[in-house]
Amino acid sequence: MRRCSLVNMDLISFLIGVPFLIYASYTDIKEGIIPNKLNGALALAAIAILAAQTLVNGGHAGLMGLAAAAIGFAAAFGLYVIGGMGGGDVKMIPSLAVLLGHRLYPWSGIDLIINSIICYGPFALVYALALALKRDPKGTASILAEKTAKSLACISVAATVGGYFREIGGGYAAFGASLAALLAVSLALKGRGPRIAVPVATVGTVASFLAGPGVGLTAVGTSIVLALVAAAVEGARKEVTVDELRPGDVPAEVVVEMDGEIVKVGRFKGSLLIASGRAKPVVVPTGEGLTEEDIKTLKELGIDTIRVGTTTPFAPAIAVSYVVTFVVGGSLPSWFSSEFPRLLGG
Repeated sequence: MRRCSLVNMDLISFLIGVPFLIYASYTDIKEGIIPNKLNGALALAAIAILAAQTLVNGGHAGLMGLAAAAIGFAAAFGLYVIGGMGGGDVKMIPSLAVLLGHRLYPWSGIDLIINSIICYGPFALVYALALALKRDPKGTASILAEKTAKSLACISVAATVGGYFREIGGGYAAFGASLAALLAVSLALKGRGPRIAVPVATVGTVASFLAGPGVGLTAVGTSIVLALVAAAVEGARKEVTVDELRPGDVPAEVVVEMDGEIVKVGRFKGSLLIASGRAKPVVVPTGEGLTEEDIKTLKELGIDTIRVGTTTPFAPAIAVSYVVTFVVGGSLPSWFSSEFPRLLGG
């Protein structure tokens, strides 16, 4: 009876969160914000669920729910500090951690964040590419064509060489030969335009299919994915002067102090340098973007230009991962590690 009540309550609390996330995704895509009123209502729903769990299943259930909310908030706030999540997203996580249900406590918030990061990748790619095509259709199409030609040239040649060496010398020989071929073609095409890349890509693609249909399809598929990622990243970013910056702009670079020098580095690299203690943050905005104080600091440091990116809505990724987390009963990495061996074993 107790188990039945837990399962039913988990399903009810999960369903309560769905309409909130649909609306949050809509406002995040359309306006770039998650309204405080929505987060307030979501928090009230989570509090009501905690109260119900405490009444039905005892004080332990309520305490575990509070622990899930606290752990989820701590992890989300950490991402917010390094610029990986917006304030509205952070406010949603504790409530959603509670609404995911008792069976996932106290790690429901962590599972939700891990799955959100995984789900965010494909969505961010599509969103950034669409935005880049809207901003500069011809320029983005040109970038995409060039990136496709170069990646296909590199990967098809590497895959072909690896395929033939596998037949001759086995896995290690194939890996070494593929790596050498990839490096050689990459260096040969560096700084060169599509006039060289296209013929190499054509020959490499034909050769990869001759080596085997699987080799050719893998080379083409991998090349297209890499080209889409590269075009989306490059097309969605642009370099602007510091005078053009406005509060809320999201920089693709951060400013850090390293070895006594002030330098600009990519956001991800900057986060790693700061986390490892090799650099000190100077201008490292949160997920909300640059503040007036940040822009003032950039001017005082004499930095003339900086690359800015686009703010990709995170709420849709959270919405998808909310469903995924509930269905698989935890994080995707944990699910894969437990289910794949069983499936492979029959």
